[in-house]
Amino acid sequence: MELHNPGEASVTFRSGDQEVLTVTFNTRHFNQEEHFIEADSNGQLPQSEGVEQWVSSNERHITVHEDETYTSNQLGTATLFGLNEMSDIVEIHHTHVVDIAEPGSTILADQEEVINYIGGWSTGESSGGHLSRHAREVNASAEFTFTGTGFRWFGIPDEAHGSANLYLNGELFDTIEQGDATDDLIYEISNLEEGQHTVTIEVGQLDENERIHIDQVDILD
Repeated sequence: MELHNPGEASVTFRSGDQEVLTVTFNTRHFNQEEHFIEADSNGQLPQSEGVEQWVSSNERHITVHEDETYTSNQLGTATLFGLNEMSDIVEIHHTHVVDIAEPGSTILADQEEVINYIGGWSTGESSGGHLSRHAREVNASAEFTFTGTGFRWFGIPDEAHGSANLYLNGELFDTIEQGDATDDLIYEISNLEEGQHTVTIEVGQLDENERIHIDQVDILD
């Protein structure tokens, strides 16, 4: 079953010619947003028109207080639901509690409190003494958030590496052929507007035995 446009629809289940059950759905569109906040922080909940109360789907990650503030706890994801005076959901915020990398810092590939890996990523040895990460699964992704003006992504350059889609703040920014790199600097972005940015490296099309590799990421001031 797929839900497309707002409105009411009913689904009837039958056994032979006899109606067994009828379920009625009322579909609506909600304003949905995605946010990244730092662990062990406090902040003000969104002031949205029509929202009388916010509720957290997971208090272990984000606690909502009666004074319209929140506290981020352990790393993870919680959905904040904005309810109207009838306790109907009118707004949804998918909120990720992460460690945000600071300007001038280095993120090692095995710092999973900073890089969120989704899909099939494997570990490997790194010359720096930590564990690197590589993926052979299309659409596997690695995501991190930083404050600064850019970053440098380092990995292993060789012909066994395929393409990756790089998203910046939720928008496709570039497609990278990791096998084209001539040294361990795979990709660099600089001169971004100073502030908080979220990067997603998504594994693209791979030939047999190709992979995408991450060793470390340096954050630019």
